[in-house]
Amino acid sequence: MLERYWPGCITLLHDSGLKLEELLWGRLIWPIDKAKRVLGYRPGHNFGEFLTALRAGDTGSYPFANLPWWGV
Repeated sequence: MLERYWPGCITLLHDSGLKLEELLWGRLIWPIDKAKRVLGYRPGHNFGEFLTALRAGDTGSYPFANLPWWGV
């Protein structure tokens, strides 16, 4: 499913040596549409930003800030 929305991401993750299973927490991807609509929620980060930081070697970005997970 990830390749459908972010082509090349699996190769990028593999080449970087990162294990996606260690970065993602949970087993499901929960839609946040209702939280956006009802609560006005806006996520601070997303998977696309993670990939951009990874491609750029930006280890100061949130996903690399020594946190044990990356919530998508």
